[in-house]
Amino acid sequence: MIKKIELRPAVADDLKEDQQTLKIGQPYLVSPDGGETVNGIYVLQGDEDPFVLKSYLLSGRLFVPLNDFHFMNFIKATPNDVYQD
Repeated sequence: MIKKIELRPAVADDLKEDQQTLKIGQPYLVSPDGGETVNGIYVLQGDEDPFVLKSYLLSGRLFVPLNDFHFMNFIKATPNDVYQD
């Protein structure tokens, strides 16, 4: 079974607890060109370059899940995998 995730463009508050702290564990996806294609699912771990994340935000290339869902099953997948039950 293939799972589908509804996405929306991310805003800065999706990625931050406050002005200095990233929201560790927040899933996000990056589009290479701002279109509908995304390159894998990522999870904020705290070692991301904040300037790169800001660049993705400003260019409309960063997306987050529209709905809250249990994300742990996706973390096991590699970028080339399709999540299946």
